[in-house]
Amino acid sequence: MFNLYNEVIAKKRGRRTAAINLSIQVALNHIAISTTGLQKLFLGSNIPAPSTSSMQHSANVVSEIIEEYNQKDLVQKRKLIKEINILRGDNPNIINIQADGMYNNPIYSGMGKTPFQPATQCTYNMLENNTYKHSIVSTRQVSKLCSNKSEHKTKTKVKSHKGHCSANIEMHDSIGSEERWAKDCLLDLKNDGLEVQEITTDPDSSAFRAAESLFKAENTAALLRECVKYRLGPTMLNRTCKNTNTQKAEATNRAIRATVPSNVTFTRNYKGRVHTAIHNVNNGPGESIVKLCKAAGVPIEPGSRAAEV
Repeated sequence: MFNLYNEVIAKKRGRRTAAINLSIQVALNHIAISTTGLQKLFLGSNIPAPSTSSMQHSANVVSEIIEEYNQKDLVQKRKLIKEINILRGDNPNIINIQADGMYNNPIYSGMGKTPFQPATQCTYNMLENNTYKHSIVSTRQVSKLCSNKSEHKTKTKVKSHKGHCSANIEMHDSIGSEERWAKDCLLDLKNDGLEVQEITTDPDSSAFRAAESLFKAENTAALLRECVKYRLGPTMLNRTCKNTNTQKAEATNRAIRATVPSNVTFTRNYKGRVHTAIHNVNNGPGESIVKLCKAAGVPIEPGSRAAEV
């Protein structure tokens, strides 16, 4: 029988997925529309909409592919920093960064209303300050929400139940611990042989404590204290001596907000959508879609109208 659509070669036994089902999920990850919103568009256009379960399955598959692909892309960005430093004649292992975190709900919005933290999902990004592009070089996604609600109860520990668990911190953990998330990002840089020389954060951030704790482990706490004192000194001159800012980090947060808006909670595929936004920022919207479609096994054909656009 001849199919009227292309299929993706399956890695497992079973029916092969239609290529358009995966490519449309790649596109959905770039915008705020969920599978439910896409169904409404189909129905409003008098087109039979696919089932919710099949669309969600495709979304789950694409989300994992995007997350894995973007992690590899971030590794390449870190390697590129080393190459640029070598061409400049600088120490190849030195990197200057800006860092910032964002939450699905403002972290202080529940003050005086509830004893619990209103935010349940967090993304923390680190961007390089070595080049004018300020590429994202490390990221962490944190979530208290699990899509498997029937198995994951309030007192259930993360990853301790059957099926997939999208939560990666306990419900009682402090999601506002930027020091903890920054430390994870700094370890990514350290594992790739990069040493942070300068870090620019918001005045209310505790990310510098993560750098301090890592430096203490290497017996350079005294030097770091002097650096922190110099950077966070009482005068405006000391606070702006390097003339760096977190504007690109804030811009990245806005790009992420376009894929995970505050009025929609993506429990299952939060990380995949954030990685899509990060890949979009690092590579540009057009190139990002082309690369992610190729990673999902549904490449856009060269010379087609979509490729020309």
